[in-house]
Amino acid sequence: SSYRATAEQDEVPGFLSIDWLLAQFDSDPSTAMHHYRKFVQQGRDVTVWDQVRSGSILGSDEYVNRLKPMLDTMWDAVKISQNERLAARPSLDLC
Repeated sequence: SSYRATAEQDEVPGFLSIDWLLAQFDSDPSTAMHHYRKFVQQGRDVTVWDQVRSGSILGSDEYVNRLKPMLDTMWDAVKISQNERLAARPSLDLC
């Protein structure tokens, strides 16, 4: 997680950009940091697992029913044959 760096509890690594995220909370960096920390704190006791439908979709039953046909179509488009998946796999032979 990037929380500690974004909340200024750790140094921000060079690969992590926090400016855009903090700008969503306020244009003033210190105010943005305050609102960001408060936002994360408010979500600490929120449980979403009981709201997950069909194994991995978060939303109402109506939303899931609308989404499932699209996902089924997309899944057919991304299926990769076993031969294709194993083509670049190195051999386990220890010869």
